[in-house]
Amino acid sequence: DGRCISVHIAKRLIAIGEAAEEVGQNRDFIKLGIAASIESLSRVRRDGRALRIVTKPIRKVAPALQEIWEAMARDVTLLRHSRQKSRSICTVVLGDGRNPALSGIPDESVDLIVTSPPYPNTIDYSEVYKLELWLLGFVRSAAEFLALRHSTFRSHPTYVGADAIPPDFEDEMRSGSLGR
Repeated sequence: DGRCISVHIAKRLIAIGEAAEEVGQNRDFIKLGIAASIESLSRVRRDGRALRIVTKPIRKVAPALQEIWEAMARDVTLLRHSRQKSRSICTVVLGDGRNPALSGIPDESVDLIVTSPPYPNTIDYSEVYKLELWLLGFVRSAAEFLALRHSTFRSHPTYVGADAIPPDFEDEMRSGSLGR
């Protein structure tokens, strides 16, 4: 409705995201730039647990995206340069950190682990990043958005579902295996 982001800007970002689907090789780079530009192009500011509607100068889409994509390109160049100087190879592995061997990670082989939300805490990540979810097509209706919110595990204190804590998670907590 234009309250969080102007309809014109939202339509432009959606069109660019849809066009990125046709690009192929750089699709993810383009879409990541779109996601990174949404806060600066919108009327919202992330404020810990929520989005706040604020007054800020109107930005044009093309220069905002150009700025983000150039920063991302600099980051890629810096990473390539630092990787050439390093003898080790960086690897990104998606998997369950409780049992790295299932993801093919040998014992004693990890120097750094970076994790990503959601964590069972008081931040509703689906709410904080809802513009990105909608504009990049991860959710297409209010019902899909609500289903996503309800499927997240205790990422927000305002939702009390019928099965708030799955029994197997409680068992894992009691056994201490989550803290290993």
